[in-house]
Amino acid sequence: MTDPLFLLQSDIWTRERFDSVMDAVSSGLGPVTCIGICTLDPVLLNACLILGATRNYCVQVFHAPNESGHVRSLAQFNGAQCLVTGNSETPVFTPVDSAVASSPSQAPWVGIYTSGTSGTPKLSLHSWSTVQKPARFAEQGLHGARWLMCYAPTTYAGLQVFFTCYGSGGLLVYPVGTMGEIWQSILQMKVDVISATPTFWRMLASTWQPGNNLRLRQATLGGEIVRQDLLDLVASRFHPMKLTHIYASTETGPALVVSDGQEGFPSAWLERTQGPVQVRIGSEGLLELRSAYRMMAYADGRPTFDDGWFRTPDLVERRGDRVHFLGRKDSIINMGGLKVPIDSVESAILGIPDILDCRVYQRASPIIGSLLCADLLLRSSDAPPGVPELKRIMRETLGHLPIPQFVQIVDSIRMAQSGKKAR
Repeated sequence: MTDPLFLLQSDIWTRERFDSVMDAVSSGLGPVTCIGICTLDPVLLNACLILGATRNYCVQVFHAPNESGHVRSLAQFNGAQCLVTGNSETPVFTPVDSAVASSPSQAPWVGIYTSGTSGTPKLSLHSWSTVQKPARFAEQGLHGARWLMCYAPTTYAGLQVFFTCYGSGGLLVYPVGTMGEIWQSILQMKVDVISATPTFWRMLASTWQPGNNLRLRQATLGGEIVRQDLLDLVASRFHPMKLTHIYASTETGPALVVSDGQEGFPSAWLERTQGPVQVRIGSEGLLELRSAYRMMAYADGRPTFDDGWFRTPDLVERRGDRVHFLGRKDSIINMGGLKVPIDSVESAILGIPDILDCRVYQRASPIIGSLLCADLLLRSSDAPPGVPELKRIMRETLGHLPIPQFVQIVDSIRMAQSGKKAR
């Protein structure tokens, strides 16, 4: 077997086999310039993306599955002439009435929906150049590497992993099943690059076995707050030659890449006035970015940038020579009139040695508005503490922060399609 591209549910896809899918897609699309894609099949999605990038189509990528009528109306509203569904074996091409379609931009674009963490997902329009440019920076040492796809393929992070792996001649492994089964894929396929959310990394570490003997070329963390304990954990268990964490969003692209092994980023970066990315702390302590990898606009035309600067919903704080992430502004809940920052509570709980990961979330209460809840994933131990003992430890360590009223010990942390914790 030569030149493998993808491993999907134990099915190896070679370049020749993938090219046959691209030929079928090209024939089925015909003379179009704008398409929508809604599929659970990453091979069909990847074929459409490569055709879109090489032929300068406008491409709208949906987080499948979606309600078909709603998807078609959105595709039409944003100028699609054809909606691609189905799978790589039987792709389906549904014409869209282009007579009423109106593209939100004249330049070729790829439309990516935001994760919806801060509300209704928004369609962001990127040029093909900004989507592919960060991927072109793959170091020579990563050429021919074997990557694990830990993000939904339709997200900005998923597209970055795909284009980086494809462009550097690598093999992309799509994991399926439990974490134990994912570990089997990692070891059998000799995966040497993993890019994932902190939640995924902690789940992977929870099923790690000392005899796995894994040494990665690169480990990357992104999508959520990265704590020092997790950076140290990844370094000690997965032995990456390079360890990075990235601040990125669908709107700004991969804006901050930190490779010094420390959480947060250097305060000196606040003073930078040159280069592809500038960063500053704006009003209310919110992170603001001006990035060469940013999107062109939202499809609905809402205002996005102020002189090139994008105001993120992420709260940061400067502490000496380091800037630390505190959480999202929209993660603050109202609990009986008390404003509670969920991210801060979660971060404090993660400081308890017995806890490997946790998910803090709210539950509606007719009396006080919201109740604070926590799912706890414990580290391996011969005598793990119970909920009463963990609550006692929380009372001693959380300081002024409230203790979750409902606490349960779980075997895994619920993740959203984006790979982040489900709230």
